[in-house]
Amino acid sequence: MANVEDVEGKGCVQGNGPPQFNDQPNFRTLRQYLHPARQSTPSCIILPLNQQAFNLKPGMIQLLPTFHSMDSENPYIHIKDFEEVCNTFIDRTCTEETIRLKLFPFSLKDEAKLWLNSLRPRSIGTWREMQAEFLKKYFPTNRTTALQRQMMNFSCSPNESFHQAWERFKDLLNAFHQRQISLHISKSWWGQAFNKSLNLSQAW
Repeated sequence: MANVEDVEGKGCVQGNGPPQFNDQPNFRTLRQYLHPARQSTPSCIILPLNQQAFNLKPGMIQLLPTFHSMDSENPYIHIKDFEEVCNTFIDRTCTEETIRLKLFPFSLKDEAKLWLNSLRPRSIGTWREMQAEFLKKYFPTNRTTALQRQMMNFSCSPNESFHQAWERFKDLLNAFHQRQISLHISKSWWGQAFNKSLNLSQAW
């Protein structure tokens, strides 16, 4: 009576005669070991239910602003520009939230795209959550503190006009992002800077 044995990892039926293999051996070549097949990783983004469809038209991606994770880039400005572009895309089959979640990965390049791909799969379900993760990575607390210190210590240069100083102050305010501070605080900082400059000019 034939008995089933495992000969070198390949199933065969061994009786009185030579072994007869039931299946073809599952050999893997050295090339296959060195170049394994790519395994697909689930996205970190979970789209809302019944909002899978989105009519991605030619040219949409080219209109999106890009973020490369460079020190000169401001993540708040990137989100603002990104939302402005997305607001021009109208699709009755899905919501504004879905459009932003679907298109945001296309706006990230280089290291920023690598960061997005490193997030835990299926961990982001809303645009608010996406913004929070993005800003936590690229606008950390120490950067906020440094900009706040610059604004609190802001002063006009000796040969700088009022208009030039105001424009420079607004650049800092935009970099700090106005939604993080109240209008009262920003006016207070500007008033302190202006008074400081007046005192200096009187001393000259």
